[in-house]
Amino acid sequence: MCLFNGSNLYTINMEKYAAVNRFLDHLGPVDQQSFDKWWEQEWLPHQQKCMDAAKNVYVVERAVATGGTLHNMRDTIKRTCTEVGLDYDEFMADGWQHVKRKWEASPTKINDDE
Repeated sequence: MCLFNGSNLYTINMEKYAAVNRFLDHLGPVDQQSFDKWWEQEWLPHQQKCMDAAKNVYVVERAVATGGTLHNMRDTIKRTCTEVGLDYDEFMADGWQHVKRKWEASPTKINDDE
């Protein structure tokens, strides 16, 4: 894959690489360090942020896909948080409203609680 595309030197001309393009837009200067050092400095912070965001999305989607009642979804969230290494209480404080909204829009919900 060639990264040279028209006037924008480092833009990959493929829609499915939009996230890669965003990453490339934020790369810092190379200076004198090795590639491995530069890569570690540039990628590791983004990798952790991407992983954290993906874990949160996974917990929400898994809870809603499992369906059932809100009470059952709390149990699913607790198990899934443990599976992916998220703190359950922290997730519930920040993510529960997202889960509830997504669940409310879901055709598979069961309305016997909350």
